[in-house]
Amino acid sequence: MLRITKIEELTTMTLKLEGRLAGIWVPECSEAWKVLIPSLQGRKLCLDIRDVTFVDQNGQKLLADMYKQHGVQFFTSLLTQHFADKAVEASHHRAKVDDEPLT
Repeated sequence: MLRITKIEELTTMTLKLEGRLAGIWVPECSEAWKVLIPSLQGRKLCLDIRDVTFVDQNGQKLLADMYKQHGVQFFTSLLTQHFADKAVEASHHRAKVDDEPLT
């Protein structure tokens, strides 16, 4: 199960995730993110994953996409910092591969 809460503030918009970012919950989170984007209106997008208990491969890809496309700021705990680090690392790796010319 995954709970997704949108928190709107003056300069930021935060998606707070609680539970498992895995399986059927990854498309749910992706949809919540896509719906949120038009309402940002110049605000910074933040992703609070402090209460995430598990992230599968598709969930990790979604985190990387969110970082790559919108530079989300992650709010993490000691336990979830790993998920954020992997997302940033994957985003940078994918950007490097995408920039290489085709032969």
